[in-house]
Order: sequence, then C-alpha cells, then structure tokens
Amino acid sequence: MGVLHGRRVLHYMSPVRFENGMFNHEADSNYKVMEKTIGWLPECHHYILVPEKHHIPDNRSNVTLLKCPYPTNAVSNRSQFNATAFLKAFDMRKIDFDFVFTHQPELLYNILVALMDRRYGEISHRFAFFHWVDCSASRGSPAIIPGYMRQLEAINLCSKFFVHSKVATDYFAANFKKSQATSIFHPFIEGKRVFMPLSSYMEKTGKEFPIPTDKPIVVFNHRWRQSTGMNRFLEYTLSLKDKYLFVVTDSTAENVPEGYCVVPKRLDSQEYAWLMKKAH
Repeated sequence: MGVLHGRRVLHYMSPVRFENGMFNHEADSNYKVMEKTIGWLPECHHYILVPEKHHIPDNRSNVTLLKCPYPTNAVSNRSQFNATAFLKAFDMRKIDFDFVFTHQPELLYNILVALMDRRYGEISHRFAFFHWVDCSASRGSPAIIPGYMRQLEAINLCSKFFVHSKVATDYFAANFKKSQATSIFHPFIEGKRVFMPLSSYMEKTGKEFPIPTDKPIVVFNHRWRQSTGMNRFLEYTLSLKDKYLFVVTDSTAENVPEGYCVVPKRLDSQEYAWLMKKAH
C-alpha cells in the first residue's frame, strides 16, 4: 500500500463555462486540469465540489460529487464564498479530509476558516492551482479590483502551489515593483512552486474537419468574451482579414464580425489538435 492509499482529497473548483446556468464541464479548461490532478492520484478518494447544475458523470468509485452554489461569473468566483452552503455539502461528523486542493486560490482562507468552524486543531494539507495570475497585464479591465494580495495569502497558506510555467510567477512578481505595504520573497515562492505543464496537442494524431479557406489560419482559442481579450483581438486583426482566416473555437460566440470563422460545434480533442497543428 502506498502512503496515499485511501487519503481523502477535497477539491474546490474554479468553474467558468456556464450555458444558461448549466456548467459545461466538457468545455471548461479549469475543470480539465482538475481532472488531471485526480488522474494522478487514483489511490485517493476525491470529493469534488461541483456546480449545482451539471452533467458530470457520477460513475467512479473513488470520486464523490458534492453540489455547491458557485457563482457563474469568473470574476465573482474569485471573491464570493458561501460558507453555509459549503458546509452543508458534506457531513463532517462522518468524514474529514487529508488534503484540500483549491483551484480558486483567492478563496483558500475562506475555505480553511469554514472547515475550522467544524473541527478542532490544524486543518489538513492544502494545495492551490493558479489557472491565472493576477497582474495588470492579465486583467480584462482596469475596473477589475487587483486580487494579487489574496493570491499571495494563498501561497503563504499552501503546502505547495501549482502553475503551468515559470512565466506565471514572473507575472506575479511584477505586482511588487511599486512601493506598498509588503514585498515578495522569491526563494520562499520558488520553494513552494510546482510546475504542471499544459497538455501538448501536438502529440495527438488529429482529426480533420472542414475549414472554408486556403488562407493561413490564426486561432483564437478562448472564450469569446471581453474579459478574455476578444475586443483587443479584433482590434489587432480586422485589417488582416484578407490575408488570414481567424478561427474562433468558442462555438457559442456571438456578434463575431463577418470574415471570422466560428467553429460549428464544440471540437473534440482530436479535432482541436488538428486545428492547432494547422494554425499559422
């Protein structure tokens, strides 16, 4: 038996893809990363706090789905936390957790305080995954309130934290160039950092689907929202429509200008791999 056999992991998600209030887990990149962490730990039992409306299959012996009222807005997800609903999702008289894994680092303190309300002593080990790092370059609008101090708080509270690449912590460090109440200590950050690279679609075989052009293809492979840079993408590319075909992978995208190609359906991983290989 390994040291992790039978350990219990509580996963707090960062859901961002909702359609008419229903969580679309198949199109949610944050959810896919969470599933990857579960796949790494098959000997553990995973308790996943999932949105109340979802179609996630509940068919694994080592996974328990627990409904939790997440906000459906990506920005609100970083600040809103319903401790009462969170604690109603499971009965801590019958179960406790060895590890807490949050994909919303800004809420780690809230999660731990809620758990402490039902337990005595030190709470279990905690880990955080940074799907994005808060800095001026990554905020969709200057009106969005900076939240990097909450992220620094999460790093302090974590046993380890995960990022996709080194540039993530470089962006984070950029917040501390101005005079303020605290600074960043690089050795401490690097000592807790773990890299989890993104999946390489270049390794997949790929499956062709119709693309109506012989022009070089440029792909916008994100949600079609102002918060993800859609407006800036249009600003940069409108004058280049005669030279390139710009493909939008969000099949639900609306108000896309003429001359841009929106994929007709949600691409499966092989179709997506083919598109990424074909992209100029």
